[in-house]
Amino acid sequence: MKKISFFALAACALAFNACNGDDTPDTPKTRIETISFEDCEFAANKSDNTGANNQEISYEEFGATFVHYNKYGMYGGAVIGGSADTSVDGSSQSSHLRVNGDKTSETPGAAGTAKFVSFCLSKYVKDYDMSFSFADDKEHKIVSAFVNNSACMYQLMKFGRYSTEGFVAGDYCEVVFTGYDAAGEETGSVSFALGDYRDGKEFVCEDWTKVDLAALGTVNKVVITVDASNASGLVGAEATAGFSVCLDQIEFEISAGE
Repeated sequence: MKKISFFALAACALAFNACNGDDTPDTPKTRIETISFEDCEFAANKSDNTGANNQEISYEEFGATFVHYNKYGMYGGAVIGGSADTSVDGSSQSSHLRVNGDKTSETPGAAGTAKFVSFCLSKYVKDYDMSFSFADDKEHKIVSAFVNNSACMYQLMKFGRYSTEGFVAGDYCEVVFTGYDAAGEETGSVSFALGDYRDGKEFVCEDWTKVDLAALGTVNKVVITVDASNASGLVGAEATAGFSVCLDQIEFEISAGE
């Protein structure tokens, strides 16, 4: 009888320990961080972080660096902005540094935020591409980002400018996100259509859209390029007017201990 009681108690103890262990959650090894650009400070009476002519400006958040260069009002790189605008025709010249949207809004960024980044490309500004990178050869897994047209690109695709028409059947514009690891090796890529008039479509992105970037994998740097074909030649990497795309709420994984 004593032997039965001893074995019964031992079995109960093992069962209790097993159940107790199952109830203990694993400690998370990573967490999601979001680059929102909300901490970027603008000079008085300015709605972006641009500096003087022929000046390089850098902004850093969560170890990611965003750099641009101002060459007499033509920009290459990443400009942090905080204003919106939109066009109803092609009779004016909209800005690369404003996101397409309500110009009266105090929160023109994605998800009700106030700021965002405009990645700009100009053939007149050398050595500054549309990219951002993590410092000290750090690598993180990119999760997603919100993407929208700048006010300028929306106008050019939707309406054209002055006497030059916008997109017609067969035209398209895609941005391509490509990841690179710390050794400079490509990790993956994702494409997103900013405008698409192929196969009967007449689409021009006009709102913030969340784009899944998980296919880029674990990266040290993300480079944005443009793939465009349009009869007018207004849109593309070599276009006289330049090119731009707006991003916000860039999500990535970071080690829990960082």
